Amino acid sequence: MSDSLQAIVRTILEPLLPIPMPWRLLVIIFILIPVFLNLTWRVTPRILARLSQLIFLCVEVGGNFLLLPEYFFSKNIRNRGKQPPELVYLFGDLLRAIVEFFYKISLFFKKVLEYALAKKKRWRPHARWFVITAIALPLIWFAYPSIGETQAGRFIFSGVNWWYCLEGWTITGKWGLSPFRFLPEKFIRDYIHVINDGQYQKAWNLLSPNFQNDKKVLPKGYNSYLSFWRDQVEVTKISRVRLISRNIDLAEVEVNLKYLRQNRIISQDVLRFQLAWNSQKGTWVIYKVLHVKK
Repeated sequence: MSDSLQAIVRTILEPLLPIPMPWRLLVIIFILIPVFLNLTWRVTPRILARLSQLIFLCVEVGGNFLLLPEYFFSKNIRNRGKQPPELVYLFGDLLRAIVEFFYKISLFFKKVLEYALAKKKRWRPHARWFVITAIALPLIWFAYPSIGETQAGRFIFSGVNWWYCLEGWTITGKWGLSPFRFLPEKFIRDYIHVINDGQYQKAWNLLSPNFQNDKKVLPKGYNSYLSFWRDQVEVTKISRVRLISRNIDLAEVEVNLKYLRQNRIISQDVLRFQLAWNSQKGTWVIYKVLHVKK
């Protein structure tokens, strides 16, 4: 059941994941509101009405079939000039009561369907609600960081995290923040900041194991990594960060870098960082770096 639900939610969400938040949530709401109301006022009453009619017919046929032995039994007794026992009539009355009960249920759901169909277009929300949602949701989304640790801010923050956890469950099958909670561009900026802070081990841990063991790029592993970032470069400045591509668990970011030593630019580079989402760490990791020809 859980896998089926996940597959349904993933089918709905996956094509929309490249859309940035909060616009992605806005699109989903605009899709779900009409679908939900259509299910509530059109599809569900129709299904219940048809299902109740089918159940009533099955009960009626079954009841008539069960009454056949009573009919032949009582007929045989009457032919002999005797009165059938009271129990025979009680059994017939019970079956008729059951049939009548399901008949009333089928009539009830038929009236519900007629009422739903009579609403015509009234089941659809007024256009003003779409306008209010389209204005209010982005305002709340972009304003909530500024209201900080207030009760409203914490409430909105928990709602945002819940949504990203839902997306994470859709993608990975585990309840946790999705990669779309973390921008690849911000990850690269944070990665360079960690290097500039001298936290080389922490930066090293943000490389994938395959990249760490790539002897063509890092012949001596961590020592080669330190040889460049610690011994040759003092400060790395980012001139530009541009997202090239992104899907559920992969991203590519192009970065213009300036390498400084003793407050002088010693070289410049344009790199393309290829990232993969590590669901265990809950972060992006770098699995390849390509030099872009200037």
